[in-house]
Amino acid sequence: MNIKIIADNACDLTKQEIKEFDIEIMHIALISSKADEVDRNIEVEEIFRRQGQGESFKTSQIPEFEYLECFEKYAKEDIPFIYLSLSSGLTGGYANSCMALKNIKEKYPNIKASVIDTGSASVGFGLFTYLMAKANKKGKTFDELLEFADFLQENISHIFTVFDLKYLYQGGRIIKVGKNITKMLNIMPIITFSNKKLKIAEIVRGKKKTIKSMVNTMERDMKRPFKDEIIMPVYGQDMEIIGNFEELLKEAGANKIIPHQMGTVIASHVGPDIIGASYLKEEIPEKFKDIL
Repeated sequence: MNIKIIADNACDLTKQEIKEFDIEIMHIALISSKADEVDRNIEVEEIFRRQGQGESFKTSQIPEFEYLECFEKYAKEDIPFIYLSLSSGLTGGYANSCMALKNIKEKYPNIKASVIDTGSASVGFGLFTYLMAKANKKGKTFDELLEFADFLQENISHIFTVFDLKYLYQGGRIIKVGKNITKMLNIMPIITFSNKKLKIAEIVRGKKKTIKSMVNTMERDMKRPFKDEIIMPVYGQDMEIIGNFEELLKEAGANKIIPHQMGTVIASHVGPDIIGASYLKEEIPEKFKDIL
């Protein structure tokens, strides 16, 4: 069965991965503080450059009519589809996609289609989409894909830290005192994101100690060796810190590391000075291991 996987541009997959798995990407729009809607083809390095010049950005959720247009394109051809959404805790787009799907199913009652809240963002969303696309390419049925999605919803974990909180402050996501204290004391919060919940796992001083603590936290969370486990690190602009992070992961036994540069949607909120990773808390079920 030919099943279409649809996601949005907050998943941070590369153009090559999107092409390889034939994923349709919908676009969350960026709004600049100095202009109107930003060109959807803007590169993340341009976002970073403009942020460095004092420009800030916000995002605008995908409207229901865009979901309707996208979904109907497949429904009228009787092509089953699964839309993977950025976490509903971060966007109202998920609710819009659910409304669109309801309308589509009323018009095309026999279509196999589903909207899934990935509960994740950036490379967490990316890992979710990547694994779903691999399972689809391997020939898993529609129901098997939904079963696999249930597993991923429960087991995708993110860990990250933002070394410069000023962009989160500009976007209203932290208070000013928090921004100033972390910069003054050179401390970084290590944040985990799982099942739609953000949690500060640890407060660490200095970049080197931070990435080491991140690897230690991942080891405790996974409770199994890193070997043969897919880990997706994410970075902004700092190539040295992502290189150091990857080396620590390799020293811990990781051999399937797929680094990604952060995409424009999440970068618009956090800025260029970030490091993180996504991984699975539990091992992939036996029936899906053939996708690896």
